[in-house]
Amino acid sequence: MGARFQNLVEMQRNACQVHHKRKMYGTKLGKSYIWTTYGEFGRLVDEFRGGLASLGVSRGDKVAVIANNCVEWAVGAYAVYGLGAHYVPMYESQKMEDWQYIIRDSGSNVLLVTNPEIYGKTVGLTGEIGHLSHVIPMFEDGSDISYTQLCKTGRDNPKPVCSPDQEEPMGLIYTSGTTGNPKGVILSHKNLLTELDALDQVADGLFSPEDRGLSFLPWGHLMGQIQEVHLLLYNGYSSGLVKDINEIAEDFALVRPTIFFSVPRLFNKIYDGVYQKMKARGGLIFSLFLNAIQFHQKAFRGESLGVTEKIRLGLAQKLIFSKIRKLFGDRLRLSFSGGASLSKEVAEFMDCIGVPVYEGFGQTETTMAVTMNTPGGRKLGSVGRPVPHAKVILDTSVESTAEGEGEIVVYGSLIMKGYHNLPEETRKTIDEDGGLRTGDLGRFDEDGYLYLTGRIKEIYKLENGKYISPSPMEEVLKNSPFINQVMIAGANRLNNVALIIPEELAVRNFAQEQNMDMDKPGWQKDPRIYQLIEKEVDIFSRSFKKFERLARFELIWDEWSPENGLLTPTLKLKRRLIMERYQELIDKLHRVN
Repeated sequence: MGARFQNLVEMQRNACQVHHKRKMYGTKLGKSYIWTTYGEFGRLVDEFRGGLASLGVSRGDKVAVIANNCVEWAVGAYAVYGLGAHYVPMYESQKMEDWQYIIRDSGSNVLLVTNPEIYGKTVGLTGEIGHLSHVIPMFEDGSDISYTQLCKTGRDNPKPVCSPDQEEPMGLIYTSGTTGNPKGVILSHKNLLTELDALDQVADGLFSPEDRGLSFLPWGHLMGQIQEVHLLLYNGYSSGLVKDINEIAEDFALVRPTIFFSVPRLFNKIYDGVYQKMKARGGLIFSLFLNAIQFHQKAFRGESLGVTEKIRLGLAQKLIFSKIRKLFGDRLRLSFSGGASLSKEVAEFMDCIGVPVYEGFGQTETTMAVTMNTPGGRKLGSVGRPVPHAKVILDTSVESTAEGEGEIVVYGSLIMKGYHNLPEETRKTIDEDGGLRTGDLGRFDEDGYLYLTGRIKEIYKLENGKYISPSPMEEVLKNSPFINQVMIAGANRLNNVALIIPEELAVRNFAQEQNMDMDKPGWQKDPRIYQLIEKEVDIFSRSFKKFERLARFELIWDEWSPENGLLTPTLKLKRRLIMERYQELIDKLHRVN
């Protein structure tokens, strides 16, 4: 392994010493950001480590946390690592039964909570879960055992830092659980440092202490945690913490990030918003917008542009794209996407505004990225080539939807140590030769770039025996500015049908153009809205094979979310639960055919 440090503790202490005076995390207060420096962060970690030690937390113990992204979350993580203990993050959006399951399954001794409402719900768990001794409010509530009080205790009674072995766990990351209970993925200090070294190598100097991020991906998920906690410390840059996703446009202007980590959903919303504004302008501006993206990609492919094309592209950059860049703070130079495939159309748009998106692929079980597009090698639509320390192959013996596809299998030191308390699941996932079966389908092109083509457990057969992989098709349909969410169903049926949740703001704009009375109850059932979505489905499904096309769909206006239990905290569809909730409607759609 080429990592610079022996464990995460050593990495953090080095960062706080080298970048002592530099800004690290920005917390939004009103209309401005208040910054915590690396030196202040290091002091807080030392103090809280001592406070946790006073409660008896020691090597091998588990400390759970329910919190959105905040300075206290990161302080808690590195205080725990410094005791040789293991961190167990959860999401504020999860249900009480999920928190209880994870606390019990992990054997957590201490629970940290930053939300007063959630603290009120969980403080009584010490009487219900025998091994849970303390629930600690990470806010000032006047209690004897709080974050502030424990920091004071640690200041008065410092605890020497522990130096964990590389193979020791840094914590348990519980997967979202689209079916059944979440599984606790055991990751070691070596896993994390190997991933950081791999990202450092493929970035090839791309990150520097001068960079600034804007953190909104939840740290309970490994993707956000690696990029905005561990990679941040590894490279010494800073990041503003998004408090409310609905204020992210304002946060871009305030923080003025240079780098941005996201998922396709947000990039899609950015593109949809701009597209709708350009379309509303119409005429020359809309034509210029569409042409410029086309001409920019032509140049990107190495094709020469004509004089007129160069003039129109230059005009679009001045009149349109320079103004869009200002919305991002006018300093954003690159972004990264993962979690699902980003549409080529959206990637081309981001390129055109001067913010290339580098896609990658990985899972919690592989310590995230095992393939990446990089500045030195990038193909739109792909998730890149294998990173250092990872060997990626395809098992083409599995049932698939097309020739040349196979299950993605990963080898190397990025692979998890296993699932907590689930030896059988571990054996099913990691082969005897050390290969980790991701459950994802993909194909390689002639240059070694990987393309994702679906999930094995989601594949089903139509009545005619044809295989369907719904996820990639759903992602394509969501490229429509009028489609927010979609789930395709058709197992053992004659055709595919779908449940579609429209993008309400875009549909409202359309309804206004059509002079619909939106004050009238049931306006969403106007036939013109169905016809609009039908047209969008037809346009965006043109790349589908004939047997993949939707025979019928129904519109639903209640958005699926983690709060109503139909999405995971990482915004993946809980297909089984959606099917159960809408089974009668789905059956009706199939009967019509």
